[in-house]
Amino acid sequence: MRDTDRHSELQIPGSRFNVAVVFALPAEFSLWRRRRVFRCARTPGPQIYEAGIGRAALRVAFSGIGAPDPRRLAETLLAGPADAVIVAGAAGGLKPRYRRGEVVVATRVKTTASSRLVAADDRMLALASQCGATVVDSFLTVDRMVLHAGEKMALGRDADAVDMESFVVVSEAARHAIPAVAIRVIADTAEEDLPLDLTSAIRPDGTISAQRAALQAVSRPARWPALVRAGLSYRRALGELARFLDRFVSSLGSGAL
Repeated sequence: MRDTDRHSELQIPGSRFNVAVVFALPAEFSLWRRRRVFRCARTPGPQIYEAGIGRAALRVAFSGIGAPDPRRLAETLLAGPADAVIVAGAAGGLKPRYRRGEVVVATRVKTTASSRLVAADDRMLALASQCGATVVDSFLTVDRMVLHAGEKMALGRDADAVDMESFVVVSEAARHAIPAVAIRVIADTAEEDLPLDLTSAIRPDGTISAQRAALQAVSRPARWPALVRAGLSYRRALGELARFLDRFVSSLGSGAL
């Protein structure tokens, strides 16, 4: 099945443009949160942060790694009015030409679980490009961490970057007829291995067990220097993403579409 229908219009009700932004984990949101005054909304459901950038009314929520709970994701997207959905966060590069810290936006997203393709909203895609993102053909959503350069290069024959949530979020937005786009920053390049496999630290709800992650790190002291370098690179990459999201959401709210 192939789903490449694109939304041709984005509606701005009154003077507000409502944007739902979905990250996998709060860590991916942390540097953007420091740049803006976000307030934690008091809701009985998942944790949600709210802020305003110009005319854009932002709602930020978290899907968990792999977005394991479609019902919870739907609640996140529909917790309030949404004129556009952005799934954002880090990704692994699958082609050597993408550098660490580069913000990329996908024309379409796909998954290893099916042959279905879901296209990004054309106008959001064009605006992301105008704001400085590199437009790529596709993101591949997988159900596990891709650790080794050899596997990244193999996956790079069919996609540009790999993550664990984009397809689920963009598909859910499409199901509710909400324009959506997937925006990622390259945290690790196609040529490098990840220093640690955190698969066993991922809880069923998609969050990370800090204790299990720490045990993984402690048990592999030879990898500590690589872990420190990877952590610093990851933080710098998220800083680039935060700066981009400021520009992009501000443009959305200004009616640039």
